[in-house]
Amino acid sequence: MNMNTGFSKFIDSMRDYFENSNGTTQISDFRRNAWNEFERNGIPTRKTEDWKYVNLSFIGDIDFNYAKFISKINDIRKYDKFRTILPSAHNLIFVNGVFLPELSSPAIPQIEYCSLNTDTMLVNFSNNVNLNNRIKSHKNPFSLLSEALTDNYFSIRIEDNVTIETPIHLINILDSSDESIISTTRCNISIGKNSEVSLIETNYKTGNNAGLGINLTNIIADNDSRCTYYKLQSDNNNSYFISETNFLQNRGSMLDSFSFSLDGKLIRNDLNIVLNGSGSESNLYGLYFADGKDLIDNHTSIYHANPDCSSNQTYKGILAGSGTGIFNGKIVVEEDAQRTKAYQSNKNILLSNDATINTKPQLEINADDVRCSHGATSGRLDEESLFYLRSRGISADDAKILLLKAFADDIISKVKYTELQDLISNLVSEKFTSNGNN
Repeated sequence: MNMNTGFSKFIDSMRDYFENSNGTTQISDFRRNAWNEFERNGIPTRKTEDWKYVNLSFIGDIDFNYAKFISKINDIRKYDKFRTILPSAHNLIFVNGVFLPELSSPAIPQIEYCSLNTDTMLVNFSNNVNLNNRIKSHKNPFSLLSEALTDNYFSIRIEDNVTIETPIHLINILDSSDESIISTTRCNISIGKNSEVSLIETNYKTGNNAGLGINLTNIIADNDSRCTYYKLQSDNNNSYFISETNFLQNRGSMLDSFSFSLDGKLIRNDLNIVLNGSGSESNLYGLYFADGKDLIDNHTSIYHANPDCSSNQTYKGILAGSGTGIFNGKIVVEEDAQRTKAYQSNKNILLSNDATINTKPQLEINADDVRCSHGATSGRLDEESLFYLRSRGISADDAKILLLKAFADDIISKVKYTELQDLISNLVSEKFTSNGNN
């Protein structure tokens, strides 16, 4: 057992909750196995390869308690404001991992969603042979904690042959008004054959105490389906977010995934994709901005398991102040995945001498008929471009902001949902303005 001395109090607290705070809920074998694996591995340290740039000392320093949810309707009305962030979306609100149907949008026909206290779907997902051999062996240890602690999960099932016009917006709220908390959310989404949907996941925190949110999302895209998935993290109110998102793409399915990490003391995103059927395609886009002493860590893994599939990754980072960015992108092409096309790019701009970027593109190719490439760059804003703009009468600060916007708009402009694109543009502009004068 690896107790990691500095984290033993946290692990003891979580063990007490796991063993004693489940009321009448039976602890399933699935949950107990997850706990045993988490306890055996412990909290990652700097010696853990996938976490070597991440300082998790806050877990030992802060007295976290597992989230307690207040269910009185008079109390939950304060969360109603979060529905106005994207008012035209189909908003599903979660507070400390609990779904609030009272505040969420009415159900959409051809979509089934509910909270379940059975692990059947999770077990079926995790036991899938492709996930078992690829994703599960690299599972985020905090996802194991989420699987162990959460006694229910949220399920969304979209029927075959439908197009959902309204984006489905999952709003995850941490409420740390009373104490520093850890909250876990588990969500499984199944997209039917030849169906199309846009999913948006946003994360927020209310309350002045520290909050650690752990989100685990599993998505199965069936044959010839199309999914657009957006993740937005923009909350620096003493917040820490750790997420794992797993996609299983069957034959002919298409995925466009967007990640926008713009604020947070610590953000860690693990995105794992298995191209499980021939002709499937994944396009991954990411934009991250770390300033102050924030740390943003993106780990992506794409597993090409079948022939004639393609993937493309474009992640861009902007680092200011003493901010730290991490990008680790892995592409694995297996022996049977002939005629694979896989590309990866990571570009970063550093705005200060104290900003840091750690980037690690990886290719593991086991087939011979492939077209694959990867690359990473980091540097300052282009001096010639700055000089050109200033020679046209533009101030130094405005010239800097214009170049940063052009850098970011390459990602933002690809967002198809106008309301969300406007929201992200405004958030990014605020970041640029606050850093443009530094």
